[in-house]
Amino acid sequence: MGKPRVAILGRPNVGKSTLFNRLLKQKIAIIHAQPGVTRNRKRATCYLEGRAVTLYDTGGVFASVEDGFSGKITRQVEAAIAESDFLILVIEAEGVTGADEELAALVRRMDRPVLVVANKCDRAGGSSDLSEAYTLGFEHVIGLSAEHGTNVTQFRSVLSGLLEEYGFFEGGEEDQRKAALSFAVIGRPNVGKSSLVNLILQKERTIVSPVAGTTRDSIEDEFEFQETRFTIIDTAGLRRKSKVRESIEFYSTLRCRESINKADITVLLLEPDTLITDQDKKICDIVMKKGRGLIFAINKWDLAAEKTDAYLGELKGTIRFQFPELSFVPILTMSALTGRGIKKLLNLILAVRENSLCRIETGAFNRFVERELTGYIPSKKGRRLKVFYAVQSEVAPPSFTFFVNNAKIASSQYRNYIKNNLRRHFNLKGVPVFIHFRDRKR
Repeated sequence: MGKPRVAILGRPNVGKSTLFNRLLKQKIAIIHAQPGVTRNRKRATCYLEGRAVTLYDTGGVFASVEDGFSGKITRQVEAAIAESDFLILVIEAEGVTGADEELAALVRRMDRPVLVVANKCDRAGGSSDLSEAYTLGFEHVIGLSAEHGTNVTQFRSVLSGLLEEYGFFEGGEEDQRKAALSFAVIGRPNVGKSSLVNLILQKERTIVSPVAGTTRDSIEDEFEFQETRFTIIDTAGLRRKSKVRESIEFYSTLRCRESINKADITVLLLEPDTLITDQDKKICDIVMKKGRGLIFAINKWDLAAEKTDAYLGELKGTIRFQFPELSFVPILTMSALTGRGIKKLLNLILAVRENSLCRIETGAFNRFVERELTGYIPSKKGRRLKVFYAVQSEVAPPSFTFFVNNAKIASSQYRNYIKNNLRRHFNLKGVPVFIHFRDRKR
């Protein structure tokens, strides 16, 4: 069978995200004293005694925060319970509340095995009395402090043992194969990222709201298309630093950058009315420096003032004018509301990934160097550059090393000349190309 799926549940601010991070041994979920920070369920893989488990962090159920999200958060939690094999119900060791009892009733209706975690036992004076936690009616209870790590090692052992006892590790080797392709959906707040993710996954994976900044964490999920396993990453809207006033927004911005780092392809969502902003340019700069594939997707095409070829050509011209160095990045139109262009987008992601992994046959590359790179030869102080030979050194992104008589003669213009010719001859659409010059050792 696949990896056991474990969801962490609880009312707001009981320490679910802290426990989630503690299990993963890294800071994945945003932690903040403000209740209701986690709104979407987060998903990641953790390892218990060497065995993989899919772990879900969820928003606080029955939130008292009057932000209009409590009902949607509860639906996210219910969806996480339905998708999970095992549940971790987090309460505070200081005492059971009415909200805890209400959530316990919901969990019983869903008929899943449960481990109750009485968190913040350090605040309860370090007491080992868990009698009140047992009043919720579940067999398995453990006390710990997720923040300070108290009893976490025993918790991991207990959790692993229960998953073994309930048979979730049985059935042969676990499916730990990595997704064949990952892509991040990036863009300004409220440009339609979460709507696109929900449409592709055919479920309400992330909360959609007209309130800018609803998505604060990066949300990951998997799906299959064209016999390829995809990981899709929905990110918080990347804002200008001057707009990052709250610590929550700071970490959301950090998550956005991390999403770019771990994705093979970045899909930058744009809107017809505003198109490119300075912040979009910064996103593209990050993507290019990291060597990732890039696609421009003009969302909300159903709301465009015009839908003619002439208008689309005008928009593409504007993008090309603002991004002359990114003329190789494909542009398409789509609508996350109606589904227009979604299959085209997924096929384009596959094509860009294939281009990123392109390995040019040595003979064809040598012929290209001999035939195409003679029209422009740079010189410096009367000394001309001489290329002795060149090799493709890497893929993802395609990288090429040219061995020359003096690397200092090779100008940035010559580097761009080579890149443009490579793209024209080998159709390297959507991916950056890295060119390196090295002096040939005598």
